[in-house]
Amino acid sequence: MNTSSISVKRNSTGTLIRTTPKPVRKTFLVCNKWTPFYDRDDPSNGGDYEPLSSLRSARPNDNICSRPAALEYETVSTKACINTGEVITASPTYGFACVNSRQPDQYCNDYKVRYCCLDEHVTCPDGYEWTNFYNRDKPSVTGDWETLAELRKENPQEICERPIAIDVRRQGSNRDFRTCGENVTVSPSFGFRCLKRDQADYRCLDYKVRFCCPCD
Repeated sequence: MNTSSISVKRNSTGTLIRTTPKPVRKTFLVCNKWTPFYDRDDPSNGGDYEPLSSLRSARPNDNICSRPAALEYETVSTKACINTGEVITASPTYGFACVNSRQPDQYCNDYKVRYCCLDEHVTCPDGYEWTNFYNRDKPSVTGDWETLAELRKENPQEICERPIAIDVRRQGSNRDFRTCGENVTVSPSFGFRCLKRDQADYRCLDYKVRFCCPCD
């Protein structure tokens, strides 16, 4: 794969020119089990496509999980965190796609992606116990916020100050959040957040959380 990318644009006289792309990086999850970055495609033949299914097929020995918790993507040319402003499709369950025809200059930057592969089952070890599930917010206004700080304020003496694990599930169906395909922020020290602006359909599902705390 190329280690740099080029955008093609026209100047005021209609002449095609090549410009150095702006870098981008997007992270939604605090994760300690990221895969390496992958760059299987270049922005030719219609765009830059980095779908999860293709990466799993191309790299079977890498054991990329089938249900990643999060996706991170950035341009291959630099690691600086500046938005390119390009129209892209990205989710942990699908992967990443940038279609040339959807861009103002009809050309995509070259991107690389990596996935967060958390343990399939969240556990609470001996000497610790799960709290009750909490659902303090609904996915209205900006999204669904189930943060540790707010939950501790609203439920005094019920949640420890430093949980070692968090379990996040969809309200109603009880599905693990990793099966829902939304871009979220989640960690034991922060809690959970789903922002509408980070979703392809500008909507969040409703989630509930519980924390793993020391036994009394």
